[in-house]
Amino acid sequence: LELLEQFFMGNIPNLSEKDVESSKSTSKEKKKSEKHSEKEGEGDIRNEKIAPRQATSALLGRLSERKPEFLNWIGTSFGLTEDLFKFWVKSGYRPTYLRQTANELTGEYTTIMLKSVHTQSEQSDTLVENSQWLTEFHEDFMKRFRYLLGYQFRKFSPSLVLSLLDRKARAETETETVKDPLTVNDLESQFSVYDLKRLEMYSKNLIDHHIITDVVPIIAHWYFGKRIPVSLAISQQAMLASIGLQYKTVDDFCSEFNMAANQVLALYNRMLRKITSHFNSLREERAGKEIPLADQAKKLTALPQTVSDELEKGAKEINSQLLKKQNPLLADGSLKEYEIEVDEEEWKKVLPKSGSVPSTISVKSNKQKEEEHSKKRKHHGDDKRSKKKKTN
Repeated sequence: LELLEQFFMGNIPNLSEKDVESSKSTSKEKKKSEKHSEKEGEGDIRNEKIAPRQATSALLGRLSERKPEFLNWIGTSFGLTEDLFKFWVKSGYRPTYLRQTANELTGEYTTIMLKSVHTQSEQSDTLVENSQWLTEFHEDFMKRFRYLLGYQFRKFSPSLVLSLLDRKARAETETETVKDPLTVNDLESQFSVYDLKRLEMYSKNLIDHHIITDVVPIIAHWYFGKRIPVSLAISQQAMLASIGLQYKTVDDFCSEFNMAANQVLALYNRMLRKITSHFNSLREERAGKEIPLADQAKKLTALPQTVSDELEKGAKEINSQLLKKQNPLLADGSLKEYEIEVDEEEWKKVLPKSGSVPSTISVKSNKQKEEEHSKKRKHHGDDKRSKKKKTN
C-alpha cells in the first residue's frame, strides 16, 4: 500500500532518459495487439488455427515504462469487520459509506473507505493537496451514521461503534479536542430549565436514571460530534454510545460487558456529572459577563442616602399620611368609647421587648383600677361601721 501511494504521489522517480520513447513504444504495441486480436476474431471458429499470439502485452511492467495517473484518491471496499476496519484506518483511510442492509451471503455490511493523495497538477509539475472534499464527505458520513445507529446498526458491538466514531482511549485529565464548541444558546435551544434541573439532580443522586433518559441522546450527539470538551474513559464512551445513540438499556449494556448493574450506574452517574458541570460552567460564564467589571463599578456614583435612611424616610411619610386620616376620626369623639387608658409601665409589662407581638393581650385600664379602688374603700368603710355598731 505504501509503495502504491508513493507511486501515484510521484515520489518514485524515473531515472530512465528514454521514458517518453518507451511509453510511446508500449502504446504502439498495445494498439498492434488490439488489432491482431480483432482480426483473429473475424474468421470462423472452425477455420481458426490455434497458435501462440504475437505482440501480447505483459502482465507486469516496469515503472520506468509508465507514468502515474493523476489521481485524487485511492479507495477500498470490503465487508465491515472490526479487524479490517482498524487495518485500513491505520493506513490512513477514512469511511465515507456504509450499506444499511447486510450482505445475504456473508451477513456483513459493505463499507467504502477513501484516502486522499497528493498528485501533480495537470497544468504544472507541482504537487497539490486536495483533501478538503474528503473531510467534508467523512463528516457528513459521521453525522448520518450517528443517527442510523439507533436503527440498522443497533446490533453493532460497542467496540466497533467506537472505532467507527473515531474515539480513542484518553486519560481523564486529558482535554478533548473540539471543532465547534457548544454555546449557551445551543444549550438553551435544546434543554429547558427543567431538563437542566433534572440533570443536576441526577448528578447529585437525588433521582433515578430513567428520569433523564430523554436528554441523553442529545448529549451523545453533541459529545461524539466533538462539541463538548469533556474527557471520558473508554468505558464511559461505550456506555454513552450504547444508551444515547443505539438506544439500548442499562441491562443490555450490563449483559454485553458482563458487569454488575450498580457498577454500570456508578460510571453512568460519574459521566453525566462531568457533562452537567460543563453545562453549568457555560451558564456561569455568561452570567459573569453580564456582571459589571471592577473598572465599570468604579464609574458608578454612590446614592445620596443609604437604604436605611430611605426606608426611615418612607416610614415617616406613611405614618404622617395615616395620622392625617386618623385625626378626623379621633377629633369627633366617635372612637372615645373604645379608648383604653393604660399607663406606659403597664404596656411595658405586657408587650415583649423583642420578637413577634402576640395577637391578644390582657391589661387593666385606669377606669377599672379606679373602680376597684373605690370598691375597696367602700368595703373598708362598711367594715369600720360594722365594728362601731358591735362595740356600742
